[in-house]
Amino acid sequence: MDIASLARHVLDSHHTYLHDALPRVDRLMHRPGVITPLREAWSVFVILVEDHIVLEERVIFPAIVDLGEGRRVADFEPSLEGLDRDHRLIEECTRIMHLLTPDTGPLCRMLPQFLFNMDEHSRIESEVLFPQALELLERARRSSDTVFEPAKVAEDIAFVTPPLWPLWDSRQP
Repeated sequence: MDIASLARHVLDSHHTYLHDALPRVDRLMHRPGVITPLREAWSVFVILVEDHIVLEERVIFPAIVDLGEGRRVADFEPSLEGLDRDHRLIEECTRIMHLLTPDTGPLCRMLPQFLFNMDEHSRIESEVLFPQALELLERARRSSDTVFEPAKVAEDIAFVTPPLWPLWDSRQP
């Protein structure tokens, strides 16, 4: 699958599922009986994912599609590095939630399915899509055919809040 098709696949399957399932899981998380550590991990997860998804959908994925289809792109490598840090934090939240998922009730059925999808989503982006995008970006940099618009990314992501990882864990680089 070419990179533009892979980006569209992630958007059409994983992002669509996330937009649909996130509010349903959120309602379950706020029911009585959900233990506080699970609810807290969920809250951090939601904050991370909401900003992360906005950046991916409005800036990164359109740039990846454009790059894959040979169009001019902004240099989005710094944004990919931030998304990779986000993925590590999101993966840590999902790991905690896997451990704390209750054995009974509606959350025991829905949360593991949601977390499995999120883990697969993150894996595809971190291990396949983003490395391919960086490789294409590097080839495009060396090519005289491609014109970069490096300032465009900063303008496009000005609406996104700063990454939360420094607040989450001061040991991160």
